[in-house]
Amino acid sequence: MVKTFRVSKFRSTNNRALRKRKEKTMSSYYSSPTTIVPGYVPARLATIVIGIFMLFFWIFNWNLFFPTVITLLVMAGMRPMFTRYVHPFTGQLVVDGLGRENKIRCMFKGLRWIAPGETLGAILDLKTELKEPVPQTWQSTNALMVTQYVYTVKVDASGYNAGEKVVLYASFEPNTIKMNARALISKLFSDYYREKPSSALKNKAQIEEAVFGSGTPGRRQLEKFEADHGCKISCTLEDSDVDKATQAVLDTSAKVEGIADAAKVL
Repeated sequence: MVKTFRVSKFRSTNNRALRKRKEKTMSSYYSSPTTIVPGYVPARLATIVIGIFMLFFWIFNWNLFFPTVITLLVMAGMRPMFTRYVHPFTGQLVVDGLGRENKIRCMFKGLRWIAPGETLGAILDLKTELKEPVPQTWQSTNALMVTQYVYTVKVDASGYNAGEKVVLYASFEPNTIKMNARALISKLFSDYYREKPSSALKNKAQIEEAVFGSGTPGRRQLEKFEADHGCKISCTLEDSDVDKATQAVLDTSAKVEGIADAAKVL
């Protein structure tokens, strides 16, 4: 009984450690976005504070104590009007209606300040992924190739300009990003396949590296697409094989050539 207890205790401790490590990793990944506060936000809030203070400063005949206390109490009561808590793994869009242009910014996790004149917009789930399996048939130099790839598109909430990228991503319809990404990936695969024989199109990992590997034209095009849409794209080639009808023709041709070679030897 003691031995069993020790084993189960060790496993329980080990599982807790793994769970904590995973939670820490996920937390560090999703807590990376930084909320950049434009200068007009503290400026407008400071204007309100100074205005309230000066009003009561004048009412109380230039006495500092009571205007200060009243200003603090008024601002404490108005705090819900000018703050918003943003939940983890989300981005809260905010639209400024007082400027000449309706500027949009994004706030991330935490209690965030909202300036007078700003209104809340959409809330984006930073964990949402647009994922789709795509069956395709492409022409190689000597055969039709039946393939299937899976691509994933998600908002890019990384780096110092995470807010700008989230706003850019939100400016597109999800289906538009999906269709454009699928068209680009299919074109990159098709261009590669048409220059290779079927025998060189069986290793899926090698194909992915040749099409999307670091420094390749395909990688540069994907990175430009990501920068233009505020997203991150990943793609996995799941299947790449010769079309059955084409394979039958190739097998027949190989048999005929074999018989012809045998006849020459005889």
